Amino acid sequence: PDEKLWTYYYQGRIYQNRGDDESAMNSFMNGCDLKQLVTDSLLLAHTLVAQGTLYLKQYKINEFVRNNIEAARLYGAFGKEIKSYTNALDGYVMLNNQSAADSLLSICAPLVQKNSSGKTYLFSSLLSYTIKFSSPDDIKSFLDEYHNIELTSDDIPAYSPHSARVYTA
Repeated sequence: PDEKLWTYYYQGRIYQNRGDDESAMNSFMNGCDLKQLVTDSLLLAHTLVAQGTLYLKQYKINEFVRNNIEAARLYGAFGKEIKSYTNALDGYVMLNNQSAADSLLSICAPLVQKNSSGKTYLFSSLLSYTIKFSSPDDIKSFLDEYHNIELTSDDIPAYSPHSARVYTA
């Protein structure tokens, strides 16, 4: 089963890199069907996340959240669960589900306390959460508090002079 999972995972990634999302999803689904039999939990977590990204592209946010929470639980054995939890948090923000988002925040906060490198993953999710569920004053306070945080390249939008637009009132 582990070797089959490896095959399905890499097959899915090849399809995904080619832009063939349907074939990629089929490969990831076949791999996830083996989850009761495999012992390679790290690869299963990778497969769930890869499948989740395809769910997100299809606007299947509930499935995206479910996959990332399941992956986070598997990654937890390796201390690498924060990114999947923040993905799920982003999904709950998209779903306008503040109580579920609050539950994930209560999981993420202690993880960041134990490993401060997770703070960069949590920042963009916290920002989305704050914008969605907080008042303008709370948003300003949040931005004031975090104005010095170092962002990853994923958090910084790429600037292209060709894509810049000027909006006037």
